[in-house]
Amino acid sequence: MVCIHYCQPSRTCNSSSSISSIFHRKTVELNGDNTSIVLPVHDRNRFFLPLDLSFSCWFFFLFRQLSRVFSSYIGIHHLPGCPHFHEQSAGAWICLAFIAFWLTRNHLTSSLKFAWSGKNNMDMDEPMSLFSAFFFLDLGLT
Repeated sequence: MVCIHYCQPSRTCNSSSSISSIFHRKTVELNGDNTSIVLPVHDRNRFFLPLDLSFSCWFFFLFRQLSRVFSSYIGIHHLPGCPHFHEQSAGAWICLAFIAFWLTRNHLTSSLKFAWSGKNNMDMDEPMSLFSAFFFLDLGLT
């Protein structure tokens, strides 16, 4: 039986051939260990994950795997740390923190103004005053 393949049209296929014979072993090894543990908890919790967040997780997982293959293809996979996943992760966390502070900037400025004004009548039913909360936040960050 002749297998029709765009790279090797004259290759014969038998029923016991696997797909790994088509791809180079080096490219498959660059994807690393893709084993994952599936627990019943994960199965239940995936329904609470929003669709856009699920898409982002899958997109960036596949993008990471393709960047490994692409860095090997262009010949830079031997450089130390390439393709720099730790640096990209740190940049993503910094960007996420910046976006969180930017979206809450109005609330944070009004809370800081209220905490330093000395008016304690608005947060009487709170377990801790805003001044104490900002004080302990500053103490914890130093």
